[in-house]
Amino acid sequence: MYIITWFTQELFTNWMQQLDRRFQRQQRSILMVVDNCPAHNNVPGLKAITLVFLPPNTTSRTQPMDQGVIRNLKHHYRQLVLRRLVQCADPSDFNLNVLDALHYMQQAWQKVTPSTISNCFRHCGFTTPTSSTTDPDCEFSEEDDIPLSILAKAGLTKDSYNDFITADDNTSVAAQVTDDTIVEDLLQSRSTDSPVPESPSDEEDCDPEPEKPPTTTATLNMCSGIRQYLQSVTGAEDHFLYLAKLEEFIHKCEQQKKEQKSIKDFFM
Repeated sequence: MYIITWFTQELFTNWMQQLDRRFQRQQRSILMVVDNCPAHNNVPGLKAITLVFLPPNTTSRTQPMDQGVIRNLKHHYRQLVLRRLVQCADPSDFNLNVLDALHYMQQAWQKVTPSTISNCFRHCGFTTPTSSTTDPDCEFSEEDDIPLSILAKAGLTKDSYNDFITADDNTSVAAQVTDDTIVEDLLQSRSTDSPVPESPSDEEDCDPEPEKPPTTTATLNMCSGIRQYLQSVTGAEDHFLYLAKLEEFIHKCEQQKKEQKSIKDFFM
């Protein structure tokens, strides 16, 4: 399995074109402010989006995401990872795959408040004559109520936790485009007999077989267990509604599976 680790101009172009089509359907006009990353190119043909590039070498002062939004997102994400780590009886049992990381990233983004984002933009000078600029600081707690017991079980202190959050701040996410890279890409595109890279043969490099999902009955039993847990917790009243909606969705999925016909049904 080959994993693309760089954010490339191709990925950026495809993403911008998808957003542009969505905003066209919504009849919206969007001003997209992007930093001077090598992967951020001027995408032609955009109709609903206008790209504005920040000046080079000014990311630390003009990029709102770098004023606290990214750090806040990393904080919430790594809090979720730590909680999962301490739930393992043996640290060697800890396992986090790409899908788990994506789910955690989505949960973490939901915890980034609109006030944090707006304050970070205001801190960079994105203001209007009527907006307030009296409080430029980003509104989020560094520790965000992480119990010290969780940090201790993970082998961290408050100081080392801050290092844990910022460990990859200087990691490059986009490859620097050099003259040699351009020439190499051009030669490969013109070559008609370039060998196709062989996939790794080692079993360790192959993806494991996906686990079979639980049955509907087993999933509903899990929901029953969650309901019993919520009944024993003070202040969990609002969560019963979410659980009921989840059970309703599971029943709906099961009904749809029953209504689906296989090819054998047409020969009966």
